[in-house]
Amino acid sequence: MILNDFVNKEVPFKFKGEKMKFKLSLGLFSSNDIDSGSKVLLKSIAQQIPAENIKSVLDIGCGTGVIGISLKMANPDAMVTMCDRDALAVAFSKENAKLNSAGHMVIENKLAMEGLENEQYDLLISNIPAKAGETVLQDFFKRSVNFISPEGRVAVVIVTPLAAFAERTIRQFGHELLHKEETHNYSVFHFQGKKCENPTDDMAVYVRNHGDFYLKKTSYTLDTAYNIPDFDQPGFRITHAAEILDPFQIRGTGLFWYPGQGHIPVYSAVKRSNTFSKVILSGRDLLQIKMTNRNLKKALPELETVELPLYTESQLSENIESESLDFAAFDIYPISGTDWQKDLKEAAKKILKPGGWFFVIGKSADIHKVLKETRGFTPFVDKKYKGLRAALFQKNK
Repeated sequence: MILNDFVNKEVPFKFKGEKMKFKLSLGLFSSNDIDSGSKVLLKSIAQQIPAENIKSVLDIGCGTGVIGISLKMANPDAMVTMCDRDALAVAFSKENAKLNSAGHMVIENKLAMEGLENEQYDLLISNIPAKAGETVLQDFFKRSVNFISPEGRVAVVIVTPLAAFAERTIRQFGHELLHKEETHNYSVFHFQGKKCENPTDDMAVYVRNHGDFYLKKTSYTLDTAYNIPDFDQPGFRITHAAEILDPFQIRGTGLFWYPGQGHIPVYSAVKRSNTFSKVILSGRDLLQIKMTNRNLKKALPELETVELPLYTESQLSENIESESLDFAAFDIYPISGTDWQKDLKEAAKKILKPGGWFFVIGKSADIHKVLKETRGFTPFVDKKYKGLRAALFQKNK
């Protein structure tokens, strides 16, 4: 599957006289038009900041790239960096930058302020996601000023229900509020402030809970994160997966697609009858990948792990050696209108060794599509539970 298979529509957009167009996706925020939050943030930047003052920009949580690319098109000499935790968003930002001939930009798959140390930007911007979590937002408002130049500023847009919290937090940290603007659905804040110390652990801010968990007869410990399901206890999806996998012995190299908080990967790795030599963590969400890796390393420090953020299963065979895996588990969250089941099965056939295990879990209707054609695999288990369905196959030898 190529990126254009994920395109829902292409829409025109204009900023400071620059005519642009952007590809949007049903798999990303605001799939039918440029969202109002991005528009109001860009308008505030155009009105409040002279163009000559914007020589470097960092766009955190860039989505399809509308804000960062618009600023680059209006300020061609500016160095614009964009990042997002979603591999599909990063792919769309790169595609839209190319579509608009935006010139050189740095577009990365990263978490918020991950890896930033001495970088200084004239403008740090974000269309803040509503579901980021209070602790993550507090950290952003506190530390984002660390990465702006002496005359630079942070400019954000946030949904109205979180506006009071945002303003209160900005003021609480002693920052100077330079500009405030409100619409019915969004609020914009521009601010500067006092720099503070950066943490040594970039992931610590995402940790919501630390707890002991139990699946079947296996106990394990996890740090769990904001904005990922199953942070306080395993849900039906997790318990159903464990029910299927528990009787089987898994050894060698494994892959977990959409690993979540790490429940199934850690449970599988510490289960007595299993022995993993290497675990690959993949999928669109870098936060899931990093949280699971964190938990695996705490449980089994010597285990070799690989972080492999990708936006589609078809990329797996481009990044993993052919017939190198003993086990591959896929938690399925399909995007409407894509031929995901074909990509999934083709990827599994290519990367699994003969005799390797192929596990899938998701909504019953989605797994039904996988089961329609199982050539190359022998089905072992197929169980439904509360609208979910899980199946385990073995690749034919």
